[in-house]
Amino acid sequence: MAEPVRGEQDAPAAPPRGEEAALVAVQAALAGRPGVLTGARALSHFGEHSLGWLAVAAAGALLSRRRRRAFVKAGAGAFAAHAAAVVIKRVVRRERPHHPAIAVNVGTPSRLSFPSAHATSTTAASILLGRATRLPLPLALVPPMALSRLVLGVHYPSDVLTGVAVGAAVAFAADAAADAIADRAGGNR
Repeated sequence: MAEPVRGEQDAPAAPPRGEEAALVAVQAALAGRPGVLTGARALSHFGEHSLGWLAVAAAGALLSRRRRRAFVKAGAGAFAAHAAAVVIKRVVRRERPHHPAIAVNVGTPSRLSFPSAHATSTTAASILLGRATRLPLPLALVPPMALSRLVLGVHYPSDVLTGVAVGAAVAFAADAAADAIADRAGGNR
């Protein structure tokens, strides 16, 4: 193997700036705390392809005949939110963080990051499941999932914030669409 010629070696990376610096700060503040990385990885696996939310919605639909329609709507909304995030990712094509100061603490199915599909489907699912259960689920579920994506080093803050916004929009659209279908069919909620 040839020896590198002086000056051909990689220059040290510039210090992180902007969203990269914010990501490094979040990781420095949280990643080393006991249980944080384990919890963040668990959330990542639960939210992958919205499968955890689909399972929760299916269980709710099976166990609660009275609220079956609301749980089915939550599952459909989580799935639609995930699909919307995937389409946006393929259009925008923003790559995941890759600065050397950012620790990537979990594997991902693609190199695309904008928006966070985990934040998108979690927001949609928590809004719709919150309506089904009458619990304040968005307040309890969205912040930990959103923060986990930063702790794991797989998304920029704007990826996560956009995911939350897209997820909320999809939840409201799914709610309106389900209501319109029910009204056309003469059903009630």
